Parts: sequence; C-alpha cells; structure tokens
Amino acid sequence: MNSNPAITVLMPAYNCGPYVGEAIESILGQTFRDFELLIINDGSTDDTREVILSFQDPRIRFLDNGRNLGAANSSNIGMGRARGAYIARMDADDLSLPSRLERQYEFMEGNPQTVACGTGLEFFSDEPLDRSWPMRNDPERLKVDLFFHSPLIHGSLMFRRSPLRRHGIQYDPRCVVAQDYDFISRLARVGDLGAVEEILYRYRRYADQATVKRQVEQGRTSRHIRARLLKELGLEFTPQELEVHNLLAVHHFTELGGRVDEAERWLAKLYSALTDVGGHSPDKVRAALWNYCLLLCLSLPPRRGLACLARIFRPPLSAVFPWQNMSPYKMLLYYSYRKFVRT
Repeated sequence: MNSNPAITVLMPAYNCGPYVGEAIESILGQTFRDFELLIINDGSTDDTREVILSFQDPRIRFLDNGRNLGAANSSNIGMGRARGAYIARMDADDLSLPSRLERQYEFMEGNPQTVACGTGLEFFSDEPLDRSWPMRNDPERLKVDLFFHSPLIHGSLMFRRSPLRRHGIQYDPRCVVAQDYDFISRLARVGDLGAVEEILYRYRRYADQATVKRQVEQGRTSRHIRARLLKELGLEFTPQELEVHNLLAVHHFTELGGRVDEAERWLAKLYSALTDVGGHSPDKVRAALWNYCLLLCLSLPPRRGLACLARIFRPPLSAVFPWQNMSPYKMLLYYSYRKFVRT
C-alpha cells in the first residue's frame, strides 16, 4: 500500500452491519486506484466489525475506537490519521459510483482555489425510490445557500487535508447531529466550495437511519449554526427575525402565512447584509432569495399568493428584485395581480 496516497477515504462506521460491506465494495471498485480506505469502527454492537475485517484488501486501514465516541470524534480521529492529500468522506451505509474518486480528484486538481467539493446524488432504499439531487458547480451560490442549509451532501464530500491543521478546522463534538453542516461552513471560510455535477453518490434511506431518528435534534443544531453564520456576517437580528429565517430555510412556508410582512423585511435585510457586508454577488443572492420568496407566495391561497408576489414591485423587495432583472413570467404575475386581485 502507498504510504502517501492521493486520497484517504474516511469511513466511520457504527452499527451498519447490513450495509457496510456494500459500502466498502463500492470504494474498492473505484476506477481511481491511488487511495487508502480508513475505516473506523465506532464501538458497534452488531456485526459491523466482523464484516469490515472480512475484507483483506491492502488499501484498507482499520481503527477500532473500542467504545462509541460519536461521529464527530471519530471523524477527527480519522482526519488526524489520514495520509492522503485529499480526504473523501464515505458513509458506511451508502454507495459511491465507480468513477466518483476519479472525477472529484480531477476537479480538485483543476480548481486549486476550491477547498471542498461534493457530487450529485440519487436516493435509494429497499422500496422503489426514484429521487435525485443534481448539483451545480456555482461556488458563489453555494456559499450563499450555506446561510440556509448545507449545500453539499456530506457523504459525497472531498476536501483538502492541508487547511485542516493550518486553520484548526475539525468537526465540533458538541454537534451530535448536523456536524456536517457545521464542518462545511468552517471549510467555506478558507476557500471555495464546488461540485462535480454528475450523479456519483447513492444515498440510502431507511427507517433506522440516524438522520431520520434525530430530526428534531438536527433541526435544533442547524438553527444554532445558521445563527452563528449570521453573526459572523455581522448581521444583527431579533429572535423573531431568526425564527423567520429558520422557517424559510426548512421550507415551513405555511407557518409564515400570517407573517409575510416580516418575511419581506427579513429578505431585504439579509440581501443588504450578504451583498454590502458579505461581498457576495448580488445576482447570486437575488437568485437564492427569490426561491424562498416565490415558494412562500405559492404556499398561500391564490389571491393572497398573487398579492404576495406583487410585493416585489414595491419597497423593500423592489430593491432586491429590481424591474430590470425581471423575467417575462414575473411581469405576467404582476399584470395578473393588477387585473384579477385589485379589480
């Protein structure tokens, strides 16, 4: 085994016995060959350890925590033991398509300003599930989206190892869940985020999945991360404004039906902060915020929805979505409002 591989594939595993074998096989079958697969058994109580040890490939390095330390601590241990110039994450219950490492390696080598990249993915389960999450390689937009959610799928992540020690970047053990969102937000401080637009990762969905069982806790942690990012931006906000931001972020638009005025003011305030203070591209910020504005309005009954959309033609949203940037279909919405709502 190469003692200085190009890539370390980092795979913490906890009670993934039924799936970890397939995950390992999907890495060993990669078209890119210069890697090590670092698997950490995080105190599993099922047959995860035995399944891992049944593989004899020399590219596999096995660590056993002895007891359950949690995903964040296991990840930090793995990053400290990694030998590759790049670290590729791999969840022990998912699958990587054969060209994943090759395509991400080529992308990172060709984009030295990028600190981390993800890939497109498809969801799968034991039941028929035809869903995918395509990605666009738009570094500026990815950083804007970060204020609402993690824009990259953690299991598909590849990042440079060198900035970790240089900038003290690691997973926060206090984040029992959503540690990926926190970690990616810290990586984004020191470089661009990027994406290989092909679907190269398969994300397994099942009832006992940690992300399914801990949705409430994950939501709470994500709210704290969003608040931190807004504070780092230098944006002062009230508890009510933060609540509006979080409701927009998780698409709970029906809960904002009676708070459209608040949402309107918050979007305008956030636009100013992201462009004037954060230095983000106005076009990218506008595109991101328009999605939330549009979905909020579409969640309302037709008359109220059209009235909501018409707000983009007057302050404060007219400064966010100016007339000269409006596409014809937005103009049609405006004239529909004038004809069918106001008359």
